Order: sequence, then structure tokens, then C-alpha cells
Amino acid sequence: MTSSSIDTEEKLALGRKILNFKLPFRKDLLYDNKITFGFEIEFCYARFLQVRDEIDEQNLANWKAYNEPTVQVKDKYDRTRGGEVISPILRGKNPNWNELEKICDLIKFCLGEVNDKTAGHIHIGSQIFKNDKQKLTNFLLLWAIFEDTIKQFFYGEFIQGDFFNRLAPDCQEEFSVANYDFEKLQELRNNKPRDLKFYSVNFKDYKSPYEEKNNTVEFRAICGTLEPEIWQNNLNFLIHFIDWTNNITAKDLEIIKNQSFLNSHNQTENKFDKALFLANSIFTKEIDKMCFLKQYFKDFYQKDATIERVKLINH
Repeated sequence: MTSSSIDTEEKLALGRKILNFKLPFRKDLLYDNKITFGFEIEFCYARFLQVRDEIDEQNLANWKAYNEPTVQVKDKYDRTRGGEVISPILRGKNPNWNELEKICDLIKFCLGEVNDKTAGHIHIGSQIFKNDKQKLTNFLLLWAIFEDTIKQFFYGEFIQGDFFNRLAPDCQEEFSVANYDFEKLQELRNNKPRDLKFYSVNFKDYKSPYEEKNNTVEFRAICGTLEPEIWQNNLNFLIHFIDWTNNITAKDLEIIKNQSFLNSHNQTENKFDKALFLANSIFTKEIDKMCFLKQYFKDFYQKDATIERVKLINH
């Protein structure tokens, strides 16, 4: 069922359902074992050396704590506070979600928080695109079409998140200039003074599908969070979105280009229809759709304060 096939009453009922829904922690969330991924979790206020020691104490040595200058402050004893934790390479059939949960709790225990300076980055192994030019073209086109929806989803628990554009600018215009051609996009980026990694979708480390290490696409337009449920939800969206773009047909692409939400001037209705269309397109399980819609719509609040947050989980 697409968004255009439901009436106002059904939308209101769905809105009430979303409002009462909370993101679950999903220990059974698994993918194809050929899919690899990793997390970069930034935090402020905690001393990264204390976080590093706690990681060792809890036998999580494959996770590493590092300095991250963009989030650091000095305390009254001139000690540096703030940093990031980077995961090992994780695999689809054995992601070990318990470790992600422990890391988030550990950072909180060390008094770590997130704010308007902390971001989240997810790396996914480039093999997921199978080095197929058409799959990459589909991805670039559909990302450009739905980028506004994706951005609001990636705000996570933040109601607004535009403050992250300083390090992860939008890609829509750039993808369009490249005519959604991956090789042309890389050529355009190579000719720019900006560091190649500072894009919301970073292809700097994209290599042959046969290389496993240091061969990823990095997604940077993600607001920082210390909630494992939101990290799971961000990753789950990306993997399903890429799978959808990998397998979409030319006929379905034409249907999307002609959707009314791309042309109508009713912005509020467009946002609802567009998010619902995307959820119904990429997910088959109801739980996946609800998790996406909850994080996208938050609690339907609109506030001016950029660091205002909404509680998306139960605890």
C-alpha cells in the first residue's frame, strides 16, 4: 500500500500509532553475512582516556576510543573532554548488538553526552553495490529525490539537525550536476578543494568489490546519539535503502518520478506522503516501517530550538 492510497482518517490513525510507538532494541536484527559495516560514535564532556580504560575493563578491546578535536572542550583542570569510539568491522549475521549497547552505556557512565557538535558516522562495505554502475546510478538518483526525508530521519532524537550541514552538506545538487553518474561524480569531487570525505555520502574509500579492508561508503549526515536503538535504526534504514536501489526496475523509477508529492505545493502533506511512500517501498516488515516512521516524525513536534530532543525509546 502506498501513501497515496490511504485517506485522511487512515493517516490520522497511523499518526496516533506512531506517536505511541517506541523504538525497540532488536537483538535479532541480522543481514547477509557479506554485508559489513561499522560505527563512529562521537561524544562530548566525557574524558576519552576514561572511556578507553572502561572499554579495556569491559573486554571490548576491538572497539577503540580516540581524540576527536571537533567535539573536545577543556575542563577546569585543563583535561581534554570529548572524543569518539570506533567499532571493529561488523558482519551482517553476527553484528553483536550487545557490544553496541555496552559501548553506549559505557560512554554515558563516563558522563558522555551528545550535543550540536557531535555526529554519528556509519561505514558500509562498498561490496554492497557489487561494483555495478546502474546500481550506483539508481542510488544517487533516489538519494537525491529523498534526501530531505533521509535528513530528517537522521536527525534521530533531535527535532532539528541542520547544524550538521557544516560537515556534511547535502548531495542533491551535486548528484544532479553529475547526471547521477558515479564516475563523473568522483571526477567532480576530485577537482574540488574540499576534503573528499566531507560529504554526507562519502565515496572517498570506495574501491573494488574484492577488497574488504578500508573499502567503504561513509554516511556522515547523522546526528550524534548514545542510544543503541537509534544506531540500529540508522543502519537498518541504510541497508534496506541500498538493497531497494540495487533492485529497483526502470518502470518503478518512472513511477517514483511521477509521484504527486514531488510536484504538489502542500508541504505538510508532501512530507507525510513522501516518508510513508519511502517506508512502504524499502521495507516489507511492519516493525521496520514503524521504526523508520517514528524516528522520522518524532512526536510530530516542530520547535525552533535546534538541540531540542524527543525521547524515542522506552528507557
